[in-house]
Amino acid sequence: LCVDGVVGINNQMVSRLPWSLVKLRCVAQPVHVETQFNYTRSISEKKSVTFVGKNIAFKNLDIFISISNEYLHQHKDTYVEIFGDMLGETDSILQAYDTENRDRVKFFGVINQEELLLEISNKKTILFQPTSETGGTIGVECISLGVPVICGDKIGLDAFFDPGTYKHSLPFNQLGKYYAVSKELDRIFDNYITNSEECIELSGKLSIEQTHFKLKQLIGNILSTQSSRR
Repeated sequence: LCVDGVVGINNQMVSRLPWSLVKLRCVAQPVHVETQFNYTRSISEKKSVTFVGKNIAFKNLDIFISISNEYLHQHKDTYVEIFGDMLGETDSILQAYDTENRDRVKFFGVINQEELLLEISNKKTILFQPTSETGGTIGVECISLGVPVICGDKIGLDAFFDPGTYKHSLPFNQLGKYYAVSKELDRIFDNYITNSEECIELSGKLSIEQTHFKLKQLIGNILSTQSSRR
């Protein structure tokens, strides 16, 4: 196999490749909401801590439940909303929440993308992603609508930006710590509109136009480097 360069969708993915190559990065995430539908966000005062994903191990739903259950105790004006296939375990997941919190936990199941984005963007929503996966599309879609995302640093949404660019990421070993996550939730909710607007502005770096430009630029650099060696 002869390879002159690698273009990946984030640093983390490229760094895992087993070969010694020219490693180049491109934030090539083709899911910005500019391509989905025209939508003007109308934010209600309802606060929601949200999970989106299938109930599979690396999504770390158990961490989300633990953190959000305690947060509901401390914040009576906040709700939990869970989207995705719970694999028939909705009842047991609800039972994992304390009795007094269960009436503020809502399951939406599997819904289409447009319904999902409309639902999470009509209130003061924060997406909490304790997942250990690299990449993913929902984070990009959320910030392009102004929905802040709490995730681990160097994974998930954070991995699409240069280090230190996305300000709502936490060290991965802090995602299961109530104090760390609740502090970030409070910080976002306390100044939600500003944080929302900053997310929309930042998401412009992941627009289709920007990512296509960057992709062409990186491929051009690889080809130019190879030509100069001949």
